[in-house]
Amino acid sequence: MLYSIDKHSVWVNSKALEIAGITKDTVVPKGGMIERNPDGSPRGVLREGAMDLLADVQALSNLTDEQYKEAILEFQKEMHSFGMTGVMNMSGGDRSLKVLNELEKEGKLTMRVANAIVFGPETQPEEAVAKIQDAGKKYNSDWLSVNTVKLFADGVTEGKTALFVEPYTKNAGMGSHHHGDANWKEDTFNKMVSKLDKEDIQVHIHAIGDGAVKMGLDALELAKKENEEHNSRHTITHISAIQDSDISRMANLGVIASLQPFWFYKDQYYDLEKAMIGEERALAMYPAREMWDAGVTISSSSDYPPTPDYRPLNAIETGATRNSPYPEEQDTDLVRNLDQALTVKEMLQSYTKNVAYQIYRENDLGSLKAGKKADMVVLGEDLTNIEPKNIS
Repeated sequence: MLYSIDKHSVWVNSKALEIAGITKDTVVPKGGMIERNPDGSPRGVLREGAMDLLADVQALSNLTDEQYKEAILEFQKEMHSFGMTGVMNMSGGDRSLKVLNELEKEGKLTMRVANAIVFGPETQPEEAVAKIQDAGKKYNSDWLSVNTVKLFADGVTEGKTALFVEPYTKNAGMGSHHHGDANWKEDTFNKMVSKLDKEDIQVHIHAIGDGAVKMGLDALELAKKENEEHNSRHTITHISAIQDSDISRMANLGVIASLQPFWFYKDQYYDLEKAMIGEERALAMYPAREMWDAGVTISSSSDYPPTPDYRPLNAIETGATRNSPYPEEQDTDLVRNLDQALTVKEMLQSYTKNVAYQIYRENDLGSLKAGKKADMVVLGEDLTNIEPKNIS
């Protein structure tokens, strides 16, 4: 069983298909895809929700709690070495929370962790609310917090599962009218978002295509009309593509954009995006400058582990140069839409103050001020006074 680098597709052999009971008659979950041979038999590639069918195969590689603890401690050590004092954990399931809580009690947790729990269309809104609230009562502390739900509105461009307003090109091999698919039925999605908002639970929506971004904003706008007094700091993450009208709508709704600056140059994903939706649309992705100037709050993040590099200095450089931060590539033309670059100061803010705001910690984290936590790193040079391409 091999995951693609973006973790949105998986390849399995015939033994894994046998263990999972996947045949030509297997029904594909909504938003999922099983690649098939001409006779309908599975070829071994499963995408998005179809990967849930492999639960019995995935269970074969489960870690013990002690192995999980060891992994977190190693990750924490590396993270601190890169200058990070906290993380938003997008895989904060039962065991993750249990182990983090144990490490906190042992005095070994030295990063602040805001946790999100992922729910799919099969979960009832009341069920999601109960689980989040129970986890919050059990684990919330100065080091751990649980009040965010992550929802996947669509898939990814390279998997032909991101949802776009305009169709994919014929190069995607899906015909001339393929727009990608939403992972949720619109009504089900709206009900989930509205219920979470009503209970003051933060919603964190994965949306790659502009169609999925629109779907997310529609749901959040509807929730705001129903529950006007709430300020839940809802977030849409990735936003590879967004329509101009939705940028202003996002700003007006106060929805936070969690972007991944690592993707802002012509990396390996760009080549796939260009193949799937054409060069013009691929170049126009991640309009950070336009979003910032419109008043959208941008918080920067890594999307680790699909993006294996999570060093903030590399991302800050890429956000300011729209070019590769890696020395072996810096002098080649990998620049992607330089007009959309942010300044180094803006990039720093997106990694500090804006993230603290996103996780409701602006009063004690995110900037240097008397009375705030001393969660800080000291760098050898002032990033705002050096050549941006030397930041990394």
